[in-house]
Amino acid sequence: TARVQDALADGAVLHLFGGFASDDLLPLAGGDALPVGPVRSGARSVRVALPGGRAAVVTGSRGGRAEDMRSAAGLASPEAGLALDRLVSHIVSLPALPGVVDEILRTGTVGGSPPLRVVVDLGLDGLVVRRTAGRRDDSDGADG
Repeated sequence: TARVQDALADGAVLHLFGGFASDDLLPLAGGDALPVGPVRSGARSVRVALPGGRAAVVTGSRGGRAEDMRSAAGLASPEAGLALDRLVSHIVSLPALPGVVDEILRTGTVGGSPPLRVVVDLGLDGLVVRRTAGRRDDSDGADG
């Protein structure tokens, strides 16, 4: 958890959505802990202190139906007119996440390019780190 906190930018949002027991605690800087259950079940947002004087927001959700997720995915597709893929710079698998966090801490990059938003796709197997096609670097002179 300390490595994740170190990698979060000031103002980051950490969304907790699955894999937690109702009584799990999220360790925080200074030895504090945030109960995960109330954050997820109440769809709350809680501002937390990070090392180095930074802050983040921890939010969560619980109980999304597969039908709702399919509807949301359809609405967020480029075919529906929302180019949300431009907001995500990288998609990684859960097994690749520790290495991605380490790279961000060491170099500030993911796969050699600056991360805007990194999404963990729980459906991917193995070590997957993929840059999205919709993301353009700021260094290429393009708006985006």
